[in-house]
Amino acid sequence: DERLLDSVSVSLSVLEIYNERLIDLLAPAGDSVGIQMRNGAVRLTNLSRVKLGDRAQLDAVIQTAAGNRNIEKTAFNDESSRSHCLYRIKISKTDFDGKRTKGLLNIIDLAGCERFSDDIEDAARLKKVQTEANFINKSLTTLGRILRIKKENRVNGTNKNLPIRETKLTRVLQDCMDDEQAVTLMIVNLCQDEGNFHQTKEALNFSVINV
Repeated sequence: DERLLDSVSVSLSVLEIYNERLIDLLAPAGDSVGIQMRNGAVRLTNLSRVKLGDRAQLDAVIQTAAGNRNIEKTAFNDESSRSHCLYRIKISKTDFDGKRTKGLLNIIDLAGCERFSDDIEDAARLKKVQTEANFINKSLTTLGRILRIKKENRVNGTNKNLPIRETKLTRVLQDCMDDEQAVTLMIVNLCQDEGNFHQTKEALNFSVINV
């Protein structure tokens, strides 16, 4: 039904969290992105949003965002992400009777837990890598704590506070964290090499927190 298709609107924003800064990857040189809470929902100010019409437009938006993201060559990866990247997809549907329904899907590319060595000879680059690693690890630790507390609250019927405001990553996801009806799916890439056993175990432990 063409009328049904015309009643659905899909838009996309792409947000990078780099060293606790919010960066609009569709307009990286624009105004800084801010966080507000309005009626229990997170509102990101100065964040571009593109209304999607077809697959070609989606591909173009993703390519633009990828080209603006902070990356660096490491010993294991020529293009290692130095940040978290959030694809925020907003869907709005208007029924024939005028009723409007909204939904939000966050697809998040989490930076991996960072372990760095001190064998980087350039002092400025070493400081940069250390700073990035510290922010990445703190945000992942806080996210893990929140998921554990949510699970404990659900299992034990408790109501412990969530440390949402500790990092920008968890603040951006606050409305999803607070909503008991929100659904979380985590996809983890694993390596079967024996030398990566510890990291594989840690990744699996993190991925099953919210079960």
